[in-house]
Amino acid sequence: MVTLKKLGISLWLLFAFYSVLSYLIFLRDDFLLERISLLTEAPWVLTAGRRWAKILHVNSLPTPLFFISVTAMFIVYGKALQLLRKRGSNTRNAKKTIIRFAVLFMMTTLFSFPALSTDVFDYIASNRVLFVHHANPWLEAPQNFPQDEFIYLGSWKSRASVYGPVQFLFSSLVHVFAQNNLIANIIGFKLTGALFAIALILLMKKWLEKFAPDNLLYGLTVFAWNPLIYIEIIGNAHNDIIMAFFTFLGFYWLTRRKSVSAAVGLSLAVLSKVAAALFVPIMAFWLLGRKRKRQTVVFVSLFALFTAMGILTLGEGSVGFVKNLGFQLGLYLRSLPTILRYAFLKVGFPESKALIAEKFLTIPLFAALFVMTTSKIKRIGLPAGMVIVMLGYLMLVSPMLQPWYLVWVLPFVALLSPGRLQTTALVFSFSSLMHYTVLFTSYYFSPLHFAWQIVMFMVIVLPPLAVWLTPKSWYTQFRRQR
Repeated sequence: MVTLKKLGISLWLLFAFYSVLSYLIFLRDDFLLERISLLTEAPWVLTAGRRWAKILHVNSLPTPLFFISVTAMFIVYGKALQLLRKRGSNTRNAKKTIIRFAVLFMMTTLFSFPALSTDVFDYIASNRVLFVHHANPWLEAPQNFPQDEFIYLGSWKSRASVYGPVQFLFSSLVHVFAQNNLIANIIGFKLTGALFAIALILLMKKWLEKFAPDNLLYGLTVFAWNPLIYIEIIGNAHNDIIMAFFTFLGFYWLTRRKSVSAAVGLSLAVLSKVAAALFVPIMAFWLLGRKRKRQTVVFVSLFALFTAMGILTLGEGSVGFVKNLGFQLGLYLRSLPTILRYAFLKVGFPESKALIAEKFLTIPLFAALFVMTTSKIKRIGLPAGMVIVMLGYLMLVSPMLQPWYLVWVLPFVALLSPGRLQTTALVFSFSSLMHYTVLFTSYYFSPLHFAWQIVMFMVIVLPPLAVWLTPKSWYTQFRRQR
């Protein structure tokens, strides 16, 4: 008989396999291997790495192994959700099993290598701008300090920081802990992600116990066992979990009718990563739909005040921070705006007009989705509204579509009843990870050819869209949230 514990063990074994696989993926990058060998003062890392890269056929094996392992993870994950839907009961032991395995998954992927992204090295470089070179990280890019060998590991060395003061605060704590030790820095960012993930799971548990006790075990598992969390947040050490935690904290206080606390939570989220600001108008419309005008005014006003105060704490760096955000919004990668902008350029539009034409098509679509969602927010509930708007933003408007962006919305996906919207979001988390198989495959051919951008975007968005647009009798209606 299949039990939750057996499924947890199976998923743990798959995460252990992925952790080993991440080093095979890392061995494909000879430049990164060389730099790490230099920074760790371990020349044997380079010689041994190159030798094992040949023995293990790292140019061919990782791609199918990644596809198989991630697919297997989501199959096991899906079976766990199916089990809880059919037989789940709100027992103390089941809650402990879910949370204990979540911690075990974190401990296992803590030992993986951040092979799918270089973002963690960019976090390290930004820290060094402040602590090593005593410059303002919102005004000075890491490349302004070419003598620092750490900067060559990242991909965005020409860009000053786009993260707010809250994000940078926790990033700074990692530097205080790790100093000039590269491995300690990586572990520090992974541990930060793990701690915030645990805090988010516990906060989610508290919300579900109060507002949806019948959905507690299932909802916890939707988030706490989702493979994307462990691959992107713990494995690749992305910092989006900090924004996700504070967004959920603000949501938690808002549903408890504590406007001031909610405003603080959402402000901390935006000061971590500005994308959290998308949630604020949805929350405001939800409050208005429930005829809480005074609470709406207090929440929005205090949120604006706290956020402005937080940005002003950057001093002269506040202007640079705003400029850096503008630069970030001009980066296009595997997204609908990327494809449209490229198409307009190919037919002869100048750069400025191609940008306007792309936004002329995408922004009205997203605006229509936003209006439609907020007009029904009282019926479908706040979590569903937040999920719909954020998924719409990622599919239609976001100039870059990265797998770890799903972390912004997965906590609220966990609060939904099983149904079409939730299934769409979970398939989205799977298909987002699947784009790596296309990326790896492109290396064998012409990786810079724009066709690969189109293929990766299609791989990411077509599966969830197919779920959303295909009617199924087993889909249920959205649960009304209190």
